[in-house]
Amino acid sequence: MNDSDDNLLYIWNPSTESERRLSYPWLSYTQFSFGYDTSTETYKAVSFGVNYKQGDFKSKVKVFSFGRQDSWRKIQPFPVIPIYKFNGVHLNGIINWLALRDYSNSGYFSLDHSFITHEDYVIISLDLSTDTYTQLLLPQGFDKAKHYKPIELVVLRESLCFCHDFEKTHLMIWQMKDFGVQESWIQLFKINYNKFFPSFKLDLLPLYLSDNGDTLLLANSQEDKWTVVYNCAGDRAVRIGRSKGMMWSEAQYYVESLVQPY
Repeated sequence: MNDSDDNLLYIWNPSTESERRLSYPWLSYTQFSFGYDTSTETYKAVSFGVNYKQGDFKSKVKVFSFGRQDSWRKIQPFPVIPIYKFNGVHLNGIINWLALRDYSNSGYFSLDHSFITHEDYVIISLDLSTDTYTQLLLPQGFDKAKHYKPIELVVLRESLCFCHDFEKTHLMIWQMKDFGVQESWIQLFKINYNKFFPSFKLDLLPLYLSDNGDTLLLANSQEDKWTVVYNCAGDRAVRIGRSKGMMWSEAQYYVESLVQPY
């Protein structure tokens, strides 16, 4: 492998301030996700790339298990391809990505997905303990919405949540209460962002929901870079300051640990 900076993945533990440089296999449009295999208590990095040839997309997926091997291990390719520039969301040993059923769509690499219908979307989940994939459907209520921005997957209170714009007036947040069960999707919030912060428009990204469910922290991922505290019970919102240029859409989830991931 090439040991240049372009082919190095840096793993850093903020708790111990230790790091490891990991060479990775170069693939076209390479993306990474990081997770924890609860069955073997092993940290794992997932690398996947997409190659486009003769009107079709092909994926290559490899997994690195820290402390158990010193090389990337190839696994089965994605049955559907995750959307370009959408990070995987880790939850209980499973990494989840938003994907398109028809990945030959010419707009695959576009950040504007307003022309894609609800029927084109699916959630693809990789179980880190078995290297197997599962496809999850989005909530049925999503098909009633006209969405004007790229949609998001997030984790709030240890549950997979799906977020999207509704009619350019509301942010809709759905929660899958029982992971993997389609019928367990519920509408968690419908927030009128035009009422509280009209300048934010379509750029609200949920970051954190308090344990009692009363307070939701959101960020503007594109324009002013403000963070917002939304009081769910009182239906009130207040800006708490700028985030100094932080691109929230690029942030990754962090789980505190004193254990070295390698």
